[in-house]
Amino acid sequence: MLLSLFQVSRIFAPNFWGWLADHTNKRARWIKLASFIGCVGYLGIFWADSFFMIFLVMMSMSLFTSSTIPLAESLTLSHMASTNGSYSNIRLWGSVGFIIASFFFGILIDRYSVIILIWALLFIQLIILFLSFSIPDKKFELISDAKRSIWKILKKREVIALLLGCALMVSSHGLLYNFYSIFLKEQNYSSSLIGILWSIGVIFEIIVFMLMPKILSKLNGKTHYLISSVCISYNGSMIWNYTDKAALTMKNMSQEVLSNYLLKIKDEDLYAYNVYQIEGEGRKLFSKIQGDENTIMGLPINQIKKYLTDFKKNI
Repeated sequence: MLLSLFQVSRIFAPNFWGWLADHTNKRARWIKLASFIGCVGYLGIFWADSFFMIFLVMMSMSLFTSSTIPLAESLTLSHMASTNGSYSNIRLWGSVGFIIASFFFGILIDRYSVIILIWALLFIQLIILFLSFSIPDKKFELISDAKRSIWKILKKREVIALLLGCALMVSSHGLLYNFYSIFLKEQNYSSSLIGILWSIGVIFEIIVFMLMPKILSKLNGKTHYLISSVCISYNGSMIWNYTDKAALTMKNMSQEVLSNYLLKIKDEDLYAYNVYQIEGEGRKLFSKIQGDENTIMGLPINQIKKYLTDFKKNI
């Protein structure tokens, strides 16, 4: 229950703080405030001696710390838009920080005790608060005259596929992040080794970020295939599975064109759950696309709907 607070707060808190930032046009101010309240709320952990007290402390942290990241992300992208900078070069340091924290915290916990983690997190909260005051704000214009119904957007097939894919991805990652370390600890793995295992995955993530322009150039003018698979399980057993394949032929583009493309989209394709963001700017990369667009986006939703409909009829 305690671990689920951070996942639940990510549904509501960023939307609320984002709404405040949009209506006040002062994103940096809300980053500072959220960092301050999150830091103050965390101090309660030193007096928490019951489940209810720990619940309040973690709820306070989750409501405010989960909001600083999307606000900082949007503010960073706003600065990148006017400076022609590369967001991946900044985002890279988040992965580096994850590696350092996973590796050294594991060693510290083994050498001392898990209590050291409480003080380390306080130190990190104070650093975040301190650095938040150095973040430069940036004004932006809201298009107040353009009113679009959010429900019409949500009803689009590609949007449904994207949201469902994101939901499944977050659900699986949430379980992995929250319980994988606990499972390894129960199997008598040391905290140091657990930290190293987490670091290895992020190291490869960094390598992919750095090699993405070269990967795209290797696919230049060639056809490659994307395979998307999905399965449904019931009572611990797989009762249905489906695999689909799509063929994509890239245009012949120079390295300069590819670099300008990655810069134009602010590297958002590298962090999307779907591949290439084929429903948007990514379509311009290809001269020919064969296959279901939902498969390319990562979730063959039509086949899932068909199976669930048939399954419901047979109940």
